[in-house]
Amino acid sequence: MRRLPAAIAGLAATAFFVAPVLAHHSMSMFDTSKEVLIKGKVVRFDWKNPHMYLIVETVGEDGKKQLIQGEGLAITQALVDGLHQKDLPVGAQVVVRANPNRSGPGKTVRLLDVTTQDGEIHPF
Repeated sequence: MRRLPAAIAGLAATAFFVAPVLAHHSMSMFDTSKEVLIKGKVVRFDWKNPHMYLIVETVGEDGKKQLIQGEGLAITQALVDGLHQKDLPVGAQVVVRANPNRSGPGKTVRLLDVTTQDGEIHPF
């Protein structure tokens, strides 16, 4: 009986620390039933774990420049899929296919793939 309170406390602590990790890896913030195309140029490509981020400069509906941030895979998965950091240099013209954020425009999108000017499609 003495071990029961310790076991309960241990399980509660585990649940407390695991919940943010599970929430972070959830795709619930993205509307996976919709896709958007973003045409523009690469401004920054953050090649780091746990997720890569691609920032693309595009022109919004109002005609003004805007930056769109897309979240991609982990580097290890990208390498398995054949994507390398040099494939998307700053200034490269790209077309990004992504799932929009449920919170609306201006929020991070989920990258599905990126097509470069030479027609090569890079999965994310």
